[in-house]
Amino acid sequence: MNPPHTQRRPGRPMPGAVAATARLRVLGRTGAVVTTARLAAEARDRHDVDASLLYGQNCADTYGDIFGDPRQWFENHSQYLDQVGWEYLSGNAKWDRPAGPLEVDQIIRQRFAAIPGSAPQMHNLVDRALARLGQARTSGNPALARFGTAPSGARRGCFYLTHVDHQANGPVFHMVNFWYDTQEHVTNGLFHTIREATTVVSTSYGIRRLDRREYATQRQRVEQALAANAEQGLQDLQI
Repeated sequence: MNPPHTQRRPGRPMPGAVAATARLRVLGRTGAVVTTARLAAEARDRHDVDASLLYGQNCADTYGDIFGDPRQWFENHSQYLDQVGWEYLSGNAKWDRPAGPLEVDQIIRQRFAAIPGSAPQMHNLVDRALARLGQARTSGNPALARFGTAPSGARRGCFYLTHVDHQANGPVFHMVNFWYDTQEHVTNGLFHTIREATTVVSTSYGIRRLDRREYATQRQRVEQALAANAEQGLQDLQI
């Protein structure tokens, strides 16, 4: 006798399955990527997002120092994302000369919240990612103690934070780039307090969708480049 058919309720994992959770990945000294649980559950998309974003970081680092010329670095980074299929949807840039004092991580939260069409779920995940980076900074992790600051101790903060979600027609990211110059000593670029001595603050955001068919034509090249030029600062953090 055949066993009775049991219908699985939508949204529930099969028995024995491990539910996917949101992920936070740190790329070197300047990048962080937070992915939703929906994307983490899609193995192919998750892998392609990880590989393509790491590829963009590596290529931009190869052809320029973000702390030496952040504007050019972010332009290069954007071009490499174009090359592997991250289709540009929209974006905006903003320059400020703040009176201070302002907390850098709070500016990042505000910038994400101001992105047109952004959802509360994204804001919540960005908050969790920033809180986790703050915990890692104070936990003795040497790679994150000076996150967003130059090894030479230059008085500049540079980094970007990317939120990536799964959608039926391709993963979509919201990325905020941030850099500032100051006469103050910077120990951690993401958790610095901007005061009167800051000369310029630049923030920009971009929204992109990964064109799966275009990336499929680039996948082998990206994978080969990553195998030959691995990112030494790659870390995954629980959030």
